[in-house]
Formats: sequence, C-alpha cells, structure tokens
Amino acid sequence: MRRRTIGAGLVLAVVSTCSVTCFAVPEWVRRNDLDFWDHTKRVSSLRIEEARSLDLESERDRFLRRSAACDQIVLSLCERRLSLRDALDELLVLARSDPRWWANLRDQYRNLGLPPSASDREALTLLLRMRIQRILATATHLGDSARVSLVAERLASFDAEVREMMGGEKTLARTRP
Repeated sequence: MRRRTIGAGLVLAVVSTCSVTCFAVPEWVRRNDLDFWDHTKRVSSLRIEEARSLDLESERDRFLRRSAACDQIVLSLCERRLSLRDALDELLVLARSDPRWWANLRDQYRNLGLPPSASDREALTLLLRMRIQRILATATHLGDSARVSLVAERLASFDAEVREMMGGEKTLARTRP
C-alpha cells in the first residue's frame, strides 16, 4: 500500500515539475524540443519534409540519368559513332521528355545571351558545344592525352559541321564559345 502511495506521489511530482517548467520557461522548453502539445503539427511537418525529401531524391535521380544520357551522346559524337544531326535528334528527344528541364536550360542560355527566337536545334548545339568543352577540360585535367586529342579534334570540326548543317549562317554555337 505504501509503495502505491510513493509511486503515485512520484508521478504527481514529475508531472507537476514538467508542467511548472513548461509554463515558467516556455522558450527554453521549445528551444530544446521538449514541448509535446504540438505533436500533430510536428508530425504533419515531418511528413511534409519527408515528401519534399522524396521529391528531391527523385529529381536528383532524374538529373543523374539525364546527365549520363547527355554525356553518352556527347561521347558518341566525339568518337564519331554519332553524326551531329543524330546527336541533336537524340538530345531533342531527351529535351522533350523533360519539359521542365528544357525550359530551365533555355532560360539559362537566354541569360548567356541566347536570343528568345533561337530554335531548339541552336540551343541544343550550344549544349553540345559546352559539353564537349567540359569533356575536353576534364580530360586535360586528368592528363588523358588520347582523349584530349580526340575531343580537341572533334571540337575543331564541330563549328564547321554546325555551320554546314545550319546553312552557312553564323550560329549560336559559333558565337558563344
């Protein structure tokens, strides 16, 4: 009987202490995440953050797949397994499969000076040129002389092919190195 009384007294003391602490120093309690009365708000906030995390993870996966696909197209172009026209067609398919990425890419290029009336092919040509330059810079940094010579040769012939494909006019890929 005495144990029950002591147990009940201890529980009452702990609850009283917690209640007084919560009312006496509410900022300290919130700062240390000891407030439990907003549990449903915290749980819903946690669910929102989990959903956002899943969205970011799926966006990251899409980005990595798209980047790998672009790199593969550019490598195939550099190794002359793909013609310029075929590479542009494959990139156009990739761009149309993800309209949000394509719109963001066009906005970035517009910030670089790409005119709003530029065709999709011109924008993709610029993307190809920039990716080839990135591969060249990476190969140079790694000291891969075979790849450097291959990519440098491809980059040298790239502008002429673009001019020929676009009808001899000055293209964005040529004006924006």
